Amino acid sequence: MLYSLILPLYMLTAPLTLDDGHKIDAPLLKLGQVAPSSGFLISIGDIADIQATLTGNGCMIRVAEIKDRFEKEIRQSAQRCSKRLEIFQKSLDESRELNKNLQLKIKEQKSDYDDLLFGSVAVSIALTATSVFFALK
Repeated sequence: MLYSLILPLYMLTAPLTLDDGHKIDAPLLKLGQVAPSSGFLISIGDIADIQATLTGNGCMIRVAEIKDRFEKEIRQSAQRCSKRLEIFQKSLDESRELNKNLQLKIKEQKSDYDDLLFGSVAVSIALTATSVFFALK
């Protein structure tokens, strides 16, 4: 490991090799030296950390951890959505039941109104007929 850090300093590049064989050569810039291109400056220690992460199973372990966290968040989100859906469904069911009861009460009121109207018409006819009968006598 120490050899892999000293040799790049001597050659003035720090190679990063990915698991798929892709190689990145990071040139060493000395203090005060002008950069050959724009980009990000990564310290030697960070390059060693990146190289250690990219080789072996480190990258796959991180991907697996991220995947596990993502799946856990998705499950929790789905549970929260299910709970909210249950609340909305319960509210909808209660509203439907209330609507059904109100429709029945409207029918009952209409029936009572029809009975009252029929009775009023019948009484009016009877009173008119009685008034006409006594008026003609």
